[in-house]
Amino acid sequence: MHTPADKLHQACHQLKAVAEDIAENPPPRIDFRERLRIERPLFMVIKEACHQYLGYELHGLSEVHRTELNHWMENNGCGKPFQNLARKAFELRVFLLALSSESAYVQGDALSRASLTKKTVLRDLSRALISLAEKAIRIKGEQIKD
Repeated sequence: MHTPADKLHQACHQLKAVAEDIAENPPPRIDFRERLRIERPLFMVIKEACHQYLGYELHGLSEVHRTELNHWMENNGCGKPFQNLARKAFELRVFLLALSSESAYVQGDALSRASLTKKTVLRDLSRALISLAEKAIRIKGEQIKD
């Protein structure tokens, strides 16, 4: 039987592995399958962190789930470090949605006008995912509740 800490470490390890793979072998595009490949471990990290640190069962990464989690954190005096972790996870999910949308393919030249390349954007995404995974493990020593 895995403890919550083991599950969190495993989820963080999976997220880091996906993020490193994206940085080393950028996919030609972020389609639905690629987005889900990234989103699954992202969800597992924040879900296991919520379970381990707050005793809260997160059921998804949609706007409804974000609102419910924020409401729960406000009512239960959750500290800033965890609020920032949760906010970042939901922001990354929104970024993935935008990156994988059909309009993102059409707006490819908008990246070049902003002096960005797809490789740069994916490298930055990879860094953000790795940072989130590391923060989820480190947060244990920080103030979870006010």
